[in-house]
Amino acid sequence: MAGAGALYLGIQFGLEDVLVPEQCRWCEPGSFDDGMRNALVWDDTDLAHQLSNATGYVGAPLVAVGALAWAAKDRGWRRWFDDSAAVLESAIAASLFHHAVKYSVGRQRPRIHYGTRPPGDGEDNMSFFSGHTSLAFSLAVASGRVASLRGYRAAPAIWASGLVLASATAYLRVGADAHYTSDV
Repeated sequence: MAGAGALYLGIQFGLEDVLVPEQCRWCEPGSFDDGMRNALVWDDTDLAHQLSNATGYVGAPLVAVGALAWAAKDRGWRRWFDDSAAVLESAIAASLFHHAVKYSVGRQRPRIHYGTRPPGDGEDNMSFFSGHTSLAFSLAVASGRVASLRGYRAAPAIWASGLVLASATAYLRVGADAHYTSDV
């Protein structure tokens, strides 16, 4: 797990500039994504972006790990650590896969395609698929699965809260004009 985590951090913070596609390889959204984007994009895309950061990168991890801590409170910190390690492994694996796909596909972001933001932020062609969304769903499913396998009474609440946060994150990424519906 430590090696995979180090690999992720190295890619994210050390190699991203080298791996990001400079030209889009998938530039046209298609009629489904075009229609959904026009229906769901927010007037205040910055607010949607900030909220998606809050739900995907703060809320989802806190709920996943916090809910497992609460569910395992009578079984000691070691049980919580074991539960959380499995969830963390899932998140790292999803993030590594996400990066491999995103760098390979080179899909243009809607904000670039529709001209709502100027190009040049380094992630113009990294729309497919959504890292926020995949992280939130990997955390939700992993924590829900662990809770179910352990027989925690809180398992339904862990599933529900995680999936609601992940779904909200997906919606907000489209609202932020950062991703198409098929990206989330």
